[in-house]
Amino acid sequence: MIALAVVKTDSLSNIAYKYILEQILTFRFKPNEAIIENDICSTLQISRTPLREALRRLEAEGFVIKARNRGTFVKPYTPEDITEIYDIRKVFEMHALKNCIVAVTPGEIEDVRRKILLLNESSPPDDFFKSDDNLHNMIIRYCMNSRMSRILKSLTVQLGIVQTLSSQGPNRFQQVNDEHLQILNAIEQRNLTQASALLELHLESVKQCCLQTYKKMQIKI
Repeated sequence: MIALAVVKTDSLSNIAYKYILEQILTFRFKPNEAIIENDICSTLQISRTPLREALRRLEAEGFVIKARNRGTFVKPYTPEDITEIYDIRKVFEMHALKNCIVAVTPGEIEDVRRKILLLNESSPPDDFFKSDDNLHNMIIRYCMNSRMSRILKSLTVQLGIVQTLSSQGPNRFQQVNDEHLQILNAIEQRNLTQASALLELHLESVKQCCLQTYKKMQIKI
């Protein structure tokens, strides 16, 4: 009976975790906004125990902060956070690209290209995000460094927030698609110099887009 109770509590905690995280990633819960426990408990039909377990997990991962005698709030990302995330991502992906150029298969390249070409202006944002993940994950698979892979995995969810920000702006999705296809073509040609230059430009462009979006949103640090 005890084991069953633990499993049930963990399941409810995971439900709460995923719900709150989704609200944060989609900016339904905005930076500095208070997490109203009563509202979430009512929405999910859960007690405070699994909710608080979820909040502890989110706090440990850097998505919420607790203020003494005030409650729990969505942690705002700073320009420094965005810069650090993309600097780390660039180091890892540029390292992985060297192996990817040599080892990636034509089938892998064609699969990523096919999914990019299926996108159009009416495609939902999630499809663009998945396409973005497809290309970068193809490169990262060839990291060949277990420590780097673990660190990057820990940043994956945080990259989701940054990814949402980087999609803002007119024709942004099409611009990113074009950049992805250029990188993919260079990889297919096994041209490391060109692929490296294009990937570096792409990541810098995305980082600057994120920073500009944050400035426009006037998110206070």
